[in-house]
Amino acid sequence: MNLDFNKNFLRQKFKNLKYNIAKEEKDLLDKNIKKNILGLSEYLESDIILAYLANKIEINIDDLIFKANKKIAVPRCLDLDYEPTMDFYFISNLSDVSIGRFNIREPKILKNNIFDNNIILNKKVVMLVPGLVFDKKGYRVGYGKGYYDRYLSRLKNKILKIGLCYDFCLINKINTDNNDIPVDILVTETKVLRLD
Repeated sequence: MNLDFNKNFLRQKFKNLKYNIAKEEKDLLDKNIKKNILGLSEYLESDIILAYLANKIEINIDDLIFKANKKIAVPRCLDLDYEPTMDFYFISNLSDVSIGRFNIREPKILKNNIFDNNIILNKKVVMLVPGLVFDKKGYRVGYGKGYYDRYLSRLKNKILKIGLCYDFCLINKINTDNNDIPVDILVTETKVLRLD
């Protein structure tokens, strides 16, 4: 099985599984994942959180990030002619967010609100990373454009990456290539895996 076929198969399979979770069950799973995040000293001691604004099938962390009492930045994706790219922008609340392409919530671009990894040397930064499926080494399959891997590869300063997934979206192995970047910690509704 070639790499693209394997990832496309996983992408479709886990999208379908997630779309079929009952709302009440999803809310409970999301709540338990957020509880486990709040148990992480790395999260509690961080200064800046690079988060995301969940779509219908992603783990919803809105209430977690807006009550965090930390600086929060969320991604905005651009499809440039030469390659898709992503940057993070600081937000204070949902009024700093608008509906963008594909009906996805994204940060408004305001004056001086872009997160610049080059100027945070003395800050503890944590990234909460969504994914459709993760493996036990911290590799993920997202929606297929490579936004997160491309973004992480260009960072000059290391940040702690925390992947969020449901237990049923955790598999033994994903076929990877040189562009794939694993998370450092994986949080599900029942466990925290440290993946040094």
